[in-house]
Amino acid sequence: PISDWQVRALKCSAFDAFFGGAKGVAKSVVIMAGALRQVHHPAYRALILREVADETTEIADRMHRLFAKWPSNRRPAWNGTQRVFRFPSGAMIRLGYCRTAEDVTLYQGREWTYVGFDEVANVADPKVIPELIKEIRSPVPELVRMFRCSGNPGYAGHANIRKRYIVPCGDDGSRIH
Repeated sequence: PISDWQVRALKCSAFDAFFGGAKGVAKSVVIMAGALRQVHHPAYRALILREVADETTEIADRMHRLFAKWPSNRRPAWNGTQRVFRFPSGAMIRLGYCRTAEDVTLYQGREWTYVGFDEVANVADPKVIPELIKEIRSPVPELVRMFRCSGNPGYAGHANIRKRYIVPCGDDGSRIH
């Protein structure tokens, strides 16, 4: 974490959380770091999404730079074809894309513990978030299940994000947890 808000975001215990704001405040870093919280557990499965598959290349590059700093016995193996990091524990983080509710079928039945959707406010389909949340589960009770997403205001999914995350917080933001 590089800022106080990132530390607070990573400590958030809510199942479902949205991180919004202007470009350049490192919301993507929070999505990536959140995916790393439980990689010590062999049953852990994380999914990091963007609207378009090619947009995950920057995320993969950032993660490679981070893992280069880790001790070699803790670094994950990268499968570029499957876009998966596999950790020595057996845990995995997959990078993928999702633009429509139909795209969610690509990730069905995998027992995702963590789903992080970077820039979800770009996605116009209002069914994407509820459908992805249905895929979050784990047979291991000690694994903490989470849905995390980020976005900037004014894009195709702005109204959906506002309805789901902003309006329930109240005009003064007093119901933000």
